Amino acid sequence: MIRFAEYKDFIQISEMLYDIHSMHAKAEPNYYKNVEQVISENDFNNEIDRKHIIVYEDNKKITGYVMFADMIISNHPIIKDQKILMIDDIYVASSERGKGIGRQLFNHIEKFAKDNCYTNIDLNVWSFNVNAFKFYKSMGMRETRIRMSKNTNLL
Repeated sequence: MIRFAEYKDFIQISEMLYDIHSMHAKAEPNYYKNVEQVISENDFNNEIDRKHIIVYEDNKKITGYVMFADMIISNHPIIKDQKILMIDDIYVASSERGKGIGRQLFNHIEKFAKDNCYTNIDLNVWSFNVNAFKFYKSMGMRETRIRMSKNTNLL
């Protein structure tokens, strides 16, 4: 079942956030800190209040989620007005990958975006995350910009 996250989901989602953060921290140690907790319960509850987390639940166990934010561009001098659904994370537990859960979550968020008059769905994907990149392409997403980085070794 796909539903909006609730306050009671904090522990399960927090564990998944830690998992995805650890993967990123390992792949990009110059960018990410190693932390014990990725999101506080208070920050999580604020996201719940804004209805910005959707979960996939099976037998009371959350096996995937989408966390997103609104990005509004209005009256910009050179960019058209837009209401963007910006995906922060799409996560499916490693034991559940390949079962279509990610596809169901993405389809749900796409319907949500259309029903709520978003003009685009955007996200960032790290270049090391080849499987995610392939998944997003399979869902009809296209590359629109490439962000590059060079470490100056100052920190």
